[in-house]
Amino acid sequence: MNITKVQKDKKYRPILVLGILCLLMGLIAGCSSQQSGKNSQAPDKTAGQSAKPLSTAGTDNSVQIKAQKEKTEEEAISVELSIPQISGMKSQNLQAALNRKLAAETLNLKKQTVEDARAYYKETRESGDHFMPYEFVSSYSIHFNGNGILSITVENYRYSGGAHGLTDIIPYNFDLKTGQELALADLFPSGFDYPSIIDKQVRQEIATRPEEFFEGSEGFQGIGEQRSYYIEPGNIVVYFGQYEIAPYSSGIPEFAIPVILFGDNIDSRLRKE
Repeated sequence: MNITKVQKDKKYRPILVLGILCLLMGLIAGCSSQQSGKNSQAPDKTAGQSAKPLSTAGTDNSVQIKAQKEKTEEEAISVELSIPQISGMKSQNLQAALNRKLAAETLNLKKQTVEDARAYYKETRESGDHFMPYEFVSSYSIHFNGNGILSITVENYRYSGGAHGLTDIIPYNFDLKTGQELALADLFPSGFDYPSIIDKQVRQEIATRPEEFFEGSEGFQGIGEQRSYYIEPGNIVVYFGQYEIAPYSSGIPEFAIPVILFGDNIDSRLRKE
């Protein structure tokens, strides 16, 4: 139909006006939709940032952990460090003290390993013996960070020739309010027989795969005093050094003990979600 004819005919004028209005509204809606689409495709400024801690940083309830990194290489040894460092605590003095503690053992071990590597490298250069470069690698894992408790393990790997290197795992279980490093016994009331509960669980797990462990006097004899451990949500994990109760092929034996087994006889902060 020709628009000119429609305009001449009063009968069609309302229809024409309505059609034009609809057309204009559609154009406006389309523009708005395109603008909205552009906004939704804008990059998220928070993408790639680390996840928030279990509770707000700065409350001493949980903290943020960042890596202090170091990487060097020389003829005698290669070194790669990733040392955990805390931020977000109210007390800067306490934070600095904990950070020194987190770094000290690794840095001392690195210093000794580097000195040994350089000395042996110099010796083999003079004697003509074959030399395999040493390695020292340090990394860490965060297992629990909340309710005023931080549990981290630092893994130090050293290779100084031979068939394989050795790995040491150093646990750090901190009360963030006091700075106290919590021994396993500190999690329980005085006099509570927590070792028997843990020993029973460890023996039960060993029984499911006995071929992975030493037998007799060389095998598991109980957790003893000052057992290494870390905390994860719902569990206390006790572990043993290489060759302590199992051959090298079994790695570092770890045993997760459910917190629920101790009932109310364990630090209440570990029973919270």
